[in-house]
Amino acid sequence: MDLVKGNGGTVIGYTAVGEWLEYTINVTEPGKYAFEATVSSGATGGGFRLGLVKDGRVTTIGRASVPQTGDSNWDTYKVVKGNLTKELEVGEQILRLTITGANCNIDKIELICTLNTGIDVVESTPQPPVKAIYNLAGQQVDANYKGIVIKNGKKFLNR
Repeated sequence: MDLVKGNGGTVIGYTAVGEWLEYTINVTEPGKYAFEATVSSGATGGGFRLGLVKDGRVTTIGRASVPQTGDSNWDTYKVVKGNLTKELEVGEQILRLTITGANCNIDKIELICTLNTGIDVVESTPQPPVKAIYNLAGQQVDANYKGIVIKNGKKFLNR
């Protein structure tokens, strides 16, 4: 693996199977993530996987195949996309990029939050019991009544 000129800057190139790099990332939004990698290859079979390193163990969270983007040259770059298989937590983490298929150039990898609920804790609040159900004319009806009903002082559509 080496740094080479490509895509208007410096990229990772001359990759071989099993080589890896680690990056410290700071996740500011917890949730599900996708990735977009800008890559090139003049050959077939290139690829990499993404993993999180914690306590000396690597957990694979994503994989990408790098297609042949140019005929025997590495100057044509393309974006490949994928989804991470594990939600990311807030804070600093170590991301490992491991080459699984040789002969690919990697310009950049962007992580994109696709779902952040913003919910830290879910608490259950007991609902008051339904005393009686009324139609809009104020007549008491049973639960099988279809239409707009009033339950506990609020209007609902009963289907």
